[in-house]
Amino acid sequence: MFYLRAAYILDEFGNILKNAALCIENGCITGIEKSLKNISETEIKDLGPGILMPGVFNMHTHLELSCLKNKLDFSKGFKSWVIELIEKREKISDEKKIISALNEIDSLLKSGTTGVLDISSLGITKEIFQKSDLKGYHFYEELGLKEKFLNEKKEEKISFAAHAPHTTSPELIRKIKNITNKQKNLFSIHCSESDEELNFITKKSKEWGEFLNSRNIDFSDWPVPSKSSVEYLDKLNVLDEKTILVHVLDAKDDDFSIIKKRNSTICICPRSNKNLHNKLPDLKKMFEFNINIVLGTDSLASCESLDVFDEMKFILNNFQISPDKILKAGCINPSKIIGFEKICQTFKKGNIFNGLYINDVNKDIYESVIFSEKNKRIVL
Repeated sequence: MFYLRAAYILDEFGNILKNAALCIENGCITGIEKSLKNISETEIKDLGPGILMPGVFNMHTHLELSCLKNKLDFSKGFKSWVIELIEKREKISDEKKIISALNEIDSLLKSGTTGVLDISSLGITKEIFQKSDLKGYHFYEELGLKEKFLNEKKEEKISFAAHAPHTTSPELIRKIKNITNKQKNLFSIHCSESDEELNFITKKSKEWGEFLNSRNIDFSDWPVPSKSSVEYLDKLNVLDEKTILVHVLDAKDDDFSIIKKRNSTICICPRSNKNLHNKLPDLKKMFEFNINIVLGTDSLASCESLDVFDEMKFILNNFQISPDKILKAGCINPSKIIGFEKICQTFKKGNIFNGLYINDVNKDIYESVIFSEKNKRIVL
């Protein structure tokens, strides 16, 4: 047994404790000592004047698209970006895609990101993710009418996602959710992200219908139009405490009420939203409804880095949200998702130690953590 002392420690609730020590035995946390009076100096490892905190989680990214960094044009709109992404992705070999993904995994771990939810429609990053030190899940992403990867056999660090309500049939969305429930895994789906999605779900737009037809996707029995994507998914009975809705850009009070009632989580990726849609989520409203908010980056095809600290900086600079709420979204709130608390390890008694020390903080502690540089973050 030993103690890690720091000038500041971020506890399991996101509160900052001063001059405390984290007690660790056999790799597990046995508690936090708020007073050092009764601890022998020989048992204490003093980290210094910085803050000891859990590692952060990137709750939505696509590692397989890392090869497209700085290669796509955001200025022509979302649909144009999607078409360009597909065209350029197909021209890059799987080997190069994997090498780029491996480099990003290494960069993530060095940046203080200890866990990731990796969304994959190609399936090529499964093995490197499973072998990596990253915690979390590799999500096989399904779209269209028929599953490509879906399997009832549970695998380590593997789960399944539906792409979006306007690209994936309601039958397949239900099937994916049923299997993830049986496996006691998380379920992820993009929701309320684009104008194309909004117009199809709420107006059954002819333009998107033609696109689906061109892909041989029969949507004649899909329950559209619907009031919103959130209501649409709620009618499919796929919203619950293990569901993560990604983006949620076009949402109203009724949608937030449904999400809160179902105890689902929203994962925001505002840098990507700004680049692709010139729009930001209503983060203030999400907090007003007391919805569990977590942070993702989306892929390097739509933002500049996969570093959650960069996402937190962007949020602090663009929203009237207190820095403590932002930091909690990065490293505390993922543990509130039912079934994920044993993977996202906060400093709770009984948890496996998962620590990050930042040695350069000032009196505005939460803010200085968010603006910390990579070389100031030490993964323990």
